Amino acid sequence: MRDLDLKIFLKRLAATHGEPCLSVYMPTHRVTARRPKDRIVFKNLLKEAQEHLVARGISFSEAKRFLEPALKLQKDLLFWEYQGNGLALFLAPDFFEYFISPLSFDPKVSVSHRFLLKFLLPALYRGELFFLLLL
Repeated sequence: MRDLDLKIFLKRLAATHGEPCLSVYMPTHRVTARRPKDRIVFKNLLKEAQEHLVARGISFSEAKRFLEPALKLQKDLLFWEYQGNGLALFLAPDFFEYFISPLSFDPKVSVSHRFLLKFLLPALYRGELFFLLLL
């Protein structure tokens, strides 16, 4: 993804509000022998996401239905053939996007009223210093 495309992508993510907004970050590997491990890590992160959703008052069946696009991606063997160093996934009602990153991410699951975007900023500003002000 070019920097301009990434800026547009980030703006679209920042403009998405609602309940719930799921953000999932994880490292991925390009080496064939590591791919099954990546799918397992992703599956475990989705299980953690489901637990977060249920803790927020969403029924188990509704949480599973909400996660369906991500669960389909987890089963898509072709998708796992073409990875970078990191994967960021964003899911909300009527919204599903992911970003295959040249940068690696620590595994992270966030369920909130907005997407967690701060981990994508280094991909946008590679090699540049920046400060992030949180209010």
